[in-house]
Amino acid sequence: MGIVEAGGRQLVALEDVARHYRRPSICDIKVGFRTWYPSGDAAYIQRCQLKDAATTQATLGFKVCGMQARPHPPAPAPQRSLPDQPSMQAVAGGALATWGAKLAATPGLPD
Repeated sequence: MGIVEAGGRQLVALEDVARHYRRPSICDIKVGFRTWYPSGDAAYIQRCQLKDAATTQATLGFKVCGMQARPHPPAPAPQRSLPDQPSMQAVAGGALATWGAKLAATPGLPD
C-alpha cells in the first residue's frame, strides 16, 4: 500500500483487504464529485460530466459501480450485478440515494 512509480506516473497501490476471506462479497464504489483529470481535453471532460449526471455521482458524490455478492448458503459461483443492469440501477436510483442522505446527515462525521 502506498505510492508507486509505473511508466513515469505516480499511482496509488491498494491493499487487497479481501485476500484473507474465502468467499468475500465486494462492492466497488467511486467517490468524489469530479471524475475526470484536470488535464483532460474538453470532449473527455464533457463525457465524464454526462456519465456523472446520469448516476448519483453528480448529486451525492459517489456511485456504486459494481458488486459481487456471495449468497448464503454458498453457491458454486458468485452472483454479480453491474451498473447497467436493472437491479443495480434500482439500488442506485432509490435506496442508495436515501442511504447517502442519511449518512451525510449523521452527526459527528467529519466534513
